[in-house]
Amino acid sequence: MSAHEFFHYINFDAAHARRISYILFTRNRGSKLNDTIADLERSLHADDELIVVDGASTDSTEEVVLRHRNIVHIFLSEHDRSGQHAINKGVLLSRGKYIILLPDEDRVHGDGAEKAVEVMEKNPDIDLLVCGGTKHFLARGTMSRPFYYGPGTHYGSTVELQCTYGSCANAFFIRRSVFAKVGLFPLDSAAWDPMWVVQCIYYGGVVKFARINFFDHYITEDSISHTRVPELRTERMRFVKMYCSPKFARAYQWKKSVWYRVFGIGGARDFVHSVRKIIRNDGVGGFIYWMFVHRKKGSGKKVRLLPPVWDGGFS
Repeated sequence: MSAHEFFHYINFDAAHARRISYILFTRNRGSKLNDTIADLERSLHADDELIVVDGASTDSTEEVVLRHRNIVHIFLSEHDRSGQHAINKGVLLSRGKYIILLPDEDRVHGDGAEKAVEVMEKNPDIDLLVCGGTKHFLARGTMSRPFYYGPGTHYGSTVELQCTYGSCANAFFIRRSVFAKVGLFPLDSAAWDPMWVVQCIYYGGVVKFARINFFDHYITEDSISHTRVPELRTERMRFVKMYCSPKFARAYQWKKSVWYRVFGIGGARDFVHSVRKIIRNDGVGGFIYWMFVHRKKGSGKKVRLLPPVWDGGFS
């Protein structure tokens, strides 16, 4: 009779051999991949792991990965259906307590990852931490804006609020055990990241937005969020109808319509609300607050609006 190992875990979190699993997914982007891995090397800890999942690239991807084999723990290269298909394979191969998703040309800030670990360790009930960062719209020149929600935002408390605020996969800091509760990422959805967050909330996962400067996301000409905008809007409407109340879905659909935006009474109200968001000090209005100034009441002085406050707190 052959010897075998027996493991007894008191919870799912205990069944891990690593701290953080970085899942880097790529296809035919060898020229971008080298810088991404080299940047990650500066913040990768001895008890972390780097998993590279490649969609059977025909360029220099394999050569780049083998060049960095000293920090890459797993390299899988085979055909896949989508980016999230590759991510799902990485999740199944992972051994970390936490998971970070890493597109092949984006950046995760090492200090941001450490702060996310600290928050999750202090709050074991949180399943998904959606952190902050900066989106760089290279397809539109050099425009950048923060992904940030300030204090008082009830992010993640209901499916409806998630559909209102949105999400970004680059911001995810995931407790690996949540996949057993809510499932893997949807395979063929262009809007897979907000849909998965909705799944998390719908099936009882605890989701919080953390005021942590976590990532830089570069949106280029070939990025899904630039090339498949109509499809993304259609899919968001589909999962709003699937997971939200009929009343919310009707209101959501009306607010996204051309008639509402151009002629609706609510359009004017939303315009005023958008302007208010733009000038708020917590930066919810995006990149514009970095570029404009307003006059302080009674003083006549121009005051530059403040950037997001990365204090590590969460909604």
